[in-house]
Amino acid sequence: MSKVGENSKLPYDYINKMRQRVFELESFGQAVDPWQEETDVLLELISLLSSSDGYPSLPKSLIVRLLNWSGCDSVGIRLRYGHDFPYYETRGFSKSFVLSENNLCTVDPEGKPLKDNLGNPVLECMCGNVICGRFDPKSDFFTEHGSFWTNSTSDLLRKTSEKQRKTRTRNRCNGEGYESVALIPLRFAGENFGLLQFNDKRKGMFAPKKIALFERIAANITHHLAGCKDEIRSLLILNEKEILLRQIYRSLKTDLCYISDPISLLSGQLR
Repeated sequence: MSKVGENSKLPYDYINKMRQRVFELESFGQAVDPWQEETDVLLELISLLSSSDGYPSLPKSLIVRLLNWSGCDSVGIRLRYGHDFPYYETRGFSKSFVLSENNLCTVDPEGKPLKDNLGNPVLECMCGNVICGRFDPKSDFFTEHGSFWTNSTSDLLRKTSEKQRKTRTRNRCNGEGYESVALIPLRFAGENFGLLQFNDKRKGMFAPKKIALFERIAANITHHLAGCKDEIRSLLILNEKEILLRQIYRSLKTDLCYISDPISLLSGQLR
């Protein structure tokens, strides 16, 4: 009887083990595939790049995706414009931040860009480092591809020197309360197109895996930009003309105001 009793427990134990195994398999199936998120992001990016109806609309569509993919408070895209790399599109940054940080190129008292020994314009701050490729791959805050990232700008400024950071930083990001900052270069075949910027006021937003994903995103974007160089150049010329026309309009408007006042005064005296 005891043997029968012992044997009769075997199916019950077996069923329990099977139930446990099924539970483990279901849990494994429900677990997030560590590569799935990256795959989904890159597929969405490729779809966006291939379906874009032209360069002008691309950054506007892209900036929204970057905001969602990164989970950050603020993102920006800097693109080359003449000697400088101003913001082409931003989300989340204040107007005062964008205005103060828009230009990276150092200028002399006459407004002309300063150049280094090689004849390249001198670009300031950490953005300038990333765009120009001034980095130490052995540093904790640079990757081997030249991206910069930190999970605490406060700690970075406290623990490193300007020599270690390769430049005199303006510290505007830290001043605005941004702790997590990542700057990813847009570079293709030795040509600098700009960078992607990710900022968040929370600490600890980034990990090496996420930075690597940002770099893959940047590589795809830059490859696309390289095929749009003629279109970009044409748009920059149009933008430059538009800015010039606005300046002329403002100047004429100001001059007309100065002229209209004496005329009004004179007409009043004649009456």
